[in-house]
Amino acid sequence: METPELVRIARALGDPTRLAMYRVIAGETEISCGDLASRFPVAQPTVSHHVRVLVEAGLVGSRRDGQHSMFSIVPGGAEKFMTALAAILPPVRPRADEGTGSGSAARDTTPVSGRASAEGKKS
Repeated sequence: METPELVRIARALGDPTRLAMYRVIAGETEISCGDLASRFPVAQPTVSHHVRVLVEAGLVGSRRDGQHSMFSIVPGGAEKFMTALAAILPPVRPRADEGTGSGSAARDTTPVSGRASAEGKKS
């Protein structure tokens, strides 16, 4: 997946309303724009805008059924994004004080300003 496509999907899912709409659409086989709009406290044009962004990102598919727009999840859309994102992120390394027995790794969440003083106290 190329960087522009990765960024487009990240931006599409980065909006809380769009993420919520994506979750609703994912919970249905297919949903009409009107049914989707009835679940959110926003105007129909706003729903259409948010769904258009999800469609342009390749996460949601749309089709016309008479006068109604129907939406569904694009199979594999989110999975391709997660795979591409995992491929560019650095691996998570275990902290020196955690050992390797647990099988889980965590990032050091100590603020950078506190690391130097904490490291100096270890001696």
